[in-house]
Amino acid sequence: DSSVAVLGLPAVSDNCSSDLSIAYFDNYNDFTCVNSFAAFIERLITAEDEQGNQSSCSQLIFLDRPDLNDVEFPQDTVLNCGVTDLSPAVTNQPRLEGMIIEQTNRCDLSVTFRDDTLLLCGNIEFQIQRTWTVTEACTQTMATDIQLINVVDTIAPQIICPGPITVNT
Repeated sequence: DSSVAVLGLPAVSDNCSSDLSIAYFDNYNDFTCVNSFAAFIERLITAEDEQGNQSSCSQLIFLDRPDLNDVEFPQDTVLNCGVTDLSPAVTNQPRLEGMIIEQTNRCDLSVTFRDDTLLLCGNIEFQIQRTWTVTEACTQTMATDIQLINVVDTIAPQIICPGPITVNT
């Protein structure tokens, strides 16, 4: 995590004022596959006092290539048979450091999946065996995992009993 919340900002002081503002800008730079790092961030940090006087510094943050052992694959899941959307947006998808890989693709990772469907009980209940593959582009190494998505009837039928009735015998 290269966020300011984790890495912090430099210590700043001023000879006259304690009311200082600090701003930063991140310039992201990808490396090619020949480098041991995936990328680096050049963080330009500027401090300004009440009089508009500014000082700046630059920090380099190197980002390691992701380790495929750190990929978190989605857990198996059970859905009710009334569910029609079985997309990864619903059933979850692989993550790296808690972030969906497709949304953070500054790591030279690609994600694919293949679904195989097995009928369990007629046409009502079935299981999807979703095979996830995460590939690191520079080394062409892959990590795979199978997610089981069971679509079953989990809801009991509703019954409304008639009210009391009197009949002649």
